[in-house]
Amino acid sequence: MSGILVIGGGIAGQSVCERVRERDPHVPITLLCKEPELPYDRVALSHLLAGETTREQLQLRPADWYADHDVDVRLDATAAALDLDAGVCTLVDGGARADRGMLGDGDTREDRGMLSFDRVVLCTGSDPLLPPLSGIDLPGVLAFRNPADCDAIAARARDARQAVVIGGGLLGLEAARGIAGLGCPVTVVHLVDRLMERQLDDGAAAFLLDAMRELDVDVRLETQTAALVGEEAVSGLLLADSSLLPADLVVVSIGIRPQATLARASGLDIERGIVVDDAMVASHPRALAVGECAQHRGVVYGLVAPIHEQAAVAAQTLTAGDGA
Repeated sequence: MSGILVIGGGIAGQSVCERVRERDPHVPITLLCKEPELPYDRVALSHLLAGETTREQLQLRPADWYADHDVDVRLDATAAALDLDAGVCTLVDGGARADRGMLGDGDTREDRGMLSFDRVVLCTGSDPLLPPLSGIDLPGVLAFRNPADCDAIAARARDARQAVVIGGGLLGLEAARGIAGLGCPVTVVHLVDRLMERQLDDGAAAFLLDAMRELDVDVRLETQTAALVGEEAVSGLLLADSSLLPADLVVVSIGIRPQATLARASGLDIERGIVVDDAMVASHPRALAVGECAQHRGVVYGLVAPIHEQAAVAAQTLTAGDGA
């Protein structure tokens, strides 16, 4: 049965499912989650990193929510290709249905590798932006975007003498907080003259700086990283002033890049992100985009509040009887 296919199991994908179901209790919804986890709160990853919560507690909704709201959620499910004219999505594999485990012999051909849809909502999110620095690929240099990253950072932090987080945005500060909670000394290196400069004014940023220091997080503002150094693993940061900051764990959190690979291969218009109109519809009428992968009026949003607003608009579009 065709219906709405939501690709991406983050906050945006979950929000689209909820807003659509509020408006239409019957339309079929399939949610593809590339990760093995149900949709979770990425902003709260530092609590997982510090061992203050579990993966299950990080979930946005309990597992039975999807059955109760008739959402067919697939874990470890990656969309390989979209035929927007035909309304067909080809999967890398069938994915694991959260309500009944791995697919069995009685499943249909659609279950095994292809899904049909009337409309598709791309909620593919973003990838961490890694700077083109010498040494960026050294062991001990990690990103901070998902629970697997938390596991890798925590394992490294147990034996690290000094950690450095490159980037003083929200996720970077959350990473630093989590590392400090593990008892590992940590320094945040930030290029700008205040933390979270896109969200906070000078006064609020000053309060945040004091709060981070109270959490035993050292902060160096207006500090540029020139290279990462080390032989078999990272051992420090070479700064632009030629000084060396020791570090045997480096977490990079300098920003995001909209994940538009699938959209681009499907022929959709891409600039910084997937270009959408005021109804969140992309350049093909079957396709919508919501969240960090979407570009609306030239802007790509990385904050939760506008993502929820986009999801509400997309749900209105999807349930207005304007299908392709």
